[in-house]
Amino acid sequence: MTNWDSIVDILDEADSDAWIGGRIELYPSKTQLPGRGVVDCVRVRAPSQAELPVKAKRKPQPAKKAEVADEMSDDIDDVPFAPVQ
Repeated sequence: MTNWDSIVDILDEADSDAWIGGRIELYPSKTQLPGRGVVDCVRVRAPSQAELPVKAKRKPQPAKKAEVADEMSDDIDDVPFAPVQ
C-alpha cells in the first residue's frame, strides 16, 4: 500500500491504468513488519536523474568474410619463416 500511495503521489493519478508510461524509481530500503522485525523492501520515489538522451542506433556493418578467407592459408609454403634444421 505504501508503494501504491507513493506512485499515486508521483504520477498524480489514482487509476493504475493511467500509469503506463509514467516514470518512477525503485530503491532498496528497510521496513518494520509485526512479528518479523526489520526486513528488506523495495520503495518507490520520483526519478532522481533526468532521462538520458537516446543515441541513434548505428546499422551493423556486414562482416568481411572474403578478406579473412583470403588472408588465411593452410599452405606450408605461405609460412613467412624458415624451418629449423
